Amino acid sequence: MPIRLLALDLDGTILADLHTIPPRTQAAIKAAVARGVYVSIATGREYDITHKFVEMLGLTTPTICCQGGLIYNGHTGETINHDGLSVPLAHQLIDLARARRLALHLCLGGSGTYTEFATPFSRQILEDVGGVVVEVSDLKQVVTVPPTKGLIVHPADEAGALVTELQATLNGNLSVFRSHTMLIEVTSPTVSKGHALAFLADYYGIPQSEVMAIGDQDNDIEMIAWAGLGVAMGNASAGAKAVADVIAPPLSEEGAAWAIEKYILQVAG
Repeated sequence: MPIRLLALDLDGTILADLHTIPPRTQAAIKAAVARGVYVSIATGREYDITHKFVEMLGLTTPTICCQGGLIYNGHTGETINHDGLSVPLAHQLIDLARARRLALHLCLGGSGTYTEFATPFSRQILEDVGGVVVEVSDLKQVVTVPPTKGLIVHPADEAGALVTELQATLNGNLSVFRSHTMLIEVTSPTVSKGHALAFLADYYGIPQSEVMAIGDQDNDIEMIAWAGLGVAMGNASAGAKAVADVIAPPLSEEGAAWAIEKYILQVAG
């Protein structure tokens, strides 16, 4: 079946560094769009950090942001779907962060991340990728509507234990996972890139068999597994590779471009 919807992870998949999409990958994506394929970036990043890549590639398909918690069309300003933390649970998370003095940042749609306690390290990590960090005296006064996700920047050698502690304390009411050695994310338990991709396919009336997804990390597993053609990068985690239909070359060899050329553009070689 022809591929009509393509979902692309950013970091480790199409980004050569924090800010650069290599030329061959850009060309392949733009060629897919020119063929009428809906192309969506599917990322853990917030939209305000992601929109520069949407514009760079000339995409008009809604973007899957915040691990799937938000599907947003920056071209039209329309929120397609939002699945955030309930306000009471967000306030519980704030209390936990205060008690442990954690660098908790709460993402409120496209308006940046808000925190009561930004360490120099947490601020640097977010600003390095183009994020806007707003420090406030009382997060609870800011969080009056469901935030899209929580992000905790924590030392890598302590992050695993903190995830276990938060999972036990929150008792399954929120999903807690590491998206990087130093980044802990907190979302609604129903959020995943896979759920968001299924929602987007249904939005366009595209069957699962005509959807392709490319990713590299464990937060891409559900998306890769759900897609009719799931592609894991050569540099992907073992979990992502285990559910993939195809293993592409690594990012250093522009594996995403290879997959688009082979399965969408049908370029020989």
